[in-house]
Amino acid sequence: MAVKCGWASCSEHDSAYGAAGDQKNGKEVKTGNWYYFNQNVVLRWKNDKLAHKFAQIVQKICDNNKVGYSQDTRTGLYTQLSKCGWNPDKITKKCNTDCSAMIAAAVNAVGVKVNKNMYTGNEVQCLLETGKFVRYKNKHYRKSSNYLCEGDIIVNTHEHTIAVLEYGKYGKAERIYYPTIAIEKGDNSPQVRKLQKILNIMIDKKHISGTKCDVDYDYGKQTKKLCKLAQKYLKSQGHYNDSIDGECGSNTEKGLKWYYIKYIK
Repeated sequence: MAVKCGWASCSEHDSAYGAAGDQKNGKEVKTGNWYYFNQNVVLRWKNDKLAHKFAQIVQKICDNNKVGYSQDTRTGLYTQLSKCGWNPDKITKKCNTDCSAMIAAAVNAVGVKVNKNMYTGNEVQCLLETGKFVRYKNKHYRKSSNYLCEGDIIVNTHEHTIAVLEYGKYGKAERIYYPTIAIEKGDNSPQVRKLQKILNIMIDKKHISGTKCDVDYDYGKQTKKLCKLAQKYLKSQGHYNDSIDGECGSNTEKGLKWYYIKYIK
């Protein structure tokens, strides 16, 4: 089943321009099921809390019929949000936005500054420059909602953008990894911390034995030792077929995703 998303659609005239406010009772700026619109990029928040807050902001914008669609007054939403403490529930004056201007306003509402005039052509660049996002281009992120996460921003850089408001079928499994790529040898990064959490859970569930590793971003001796044990376990379950070397490459990552979905999610 497709996940719920939020976006600015079109004016009351089914065109790019219209009066202030949602004249179509929640259909100009709206929520609905994910759909394919030739999107070529998915941007994911690095921080879960910001992703959740962003999704909540977008939901509230879509729920407020004071917010309508028109490209000629597209920054009106930003202006009204900035005047009411960035809380969409408090917008009482009719205003307008468009798809990318809504994303810009919502990102600013969670405390991450981007240009209010951002448009789909420079949206990806603007958001990546904040340092708060990871970019994905693989087709299973673009052509299905199964792997999407709450707060993801989907972009067709030529024409449209929407925001994801809930997790897809495998979204929470995706969220355990930041970003969803293999860990380089000796890496000190957030994905190491995610790996360490899973390894410690595997000890709790008695699928591997040993002393828990510190959740400290450091791919040290204990993390590598537990990763070897995890590889042996995953191999015994038919979800890993590579060297038992303690390095979390792409094959180990795939096995751990299977483990997360089966035992943790």
